[in-house]
Amino acid sequence: MSLDAWVGVLIATAPTLLLFVYLARAKRSMWIAFVVGAVGWTVAGFLRSPILTGIALTYGEAVVLTIPFIALSAAFAGLFEEGIKYVLMRRVERTRIDWTHVLSLGLGWGFSEAVQLYALTVLAIVYVQGTPLTLLELLPGALERNMAVLMHVAYSFVVFRGLSDVRYLGLAMALHGLVDFVVVTAYWILGLGVWYAEGMVLLMALALGYYAYRIAKGIQVSESEELHAVERKEGDW
Repeated sequence: MSLDAWVGVLIATAPTLLLFVYLARAKRSMWIAFVVGAVGWTVAGFLRSPILTGIALTYGEAVVLTIPFIALSAAFAGLFEEGIKYVLMRRVERTRIDWTHVLSLGLGWGFSEAVQLYALTVLAIVYVQGTPLTLLELLPGALERNMAVLMHVAYSFVVFRGLSDVRYLGLAMALHGLVDFVVVTAYWILGLGVWYAEGMVLLMALALGYYAYRIAKGIQVSESEELHAVERKEGDW
């Protein structure tokens, strides 16, 4: 079923990449923001993984499916990912030039997660372990990756607001952790069916996406006001 595996991988990764390429085209600064986002997710995962792995090795694999561990893992996701994102936005100007660059950062962040968590895992299962996977088995996770990208974009806009008001950084961390905790708990602890769980993810992604849209509109309004102010000053000359 290797064809099914590749179809699943394409569903999980292609929409994000194609959207970004369409928006960025040859705009170098947006490509830089995208790559910074991709690297940022990798760094955040690298920093938190040893801690969680150490806990699992110390207390046994069964601890992974307990409420305290899920809560800790979710909190770490919010803390490390949004914290790293905040640092990158502060230090790399190209990630915050305008709303398109914030969007690029979020798309790169989500794309990196989709490739590393989903695509590489699926291909390893199929080609290394030799375990066949059907498209029906792969589809929920593939669709979820696209919803996760939307949430990463949303978190990026909230963190952007955090550059001027640090309370929004805390909000981004809290939202990220809460979403992860709710979804994992609903599926693994409460035994909610996979499509019901994905429905929850979709609703939360849409809500976060709308919030990000409102923030992006605010950024555009601010940029427009700044442009008009510059034009007025030039007119005075």
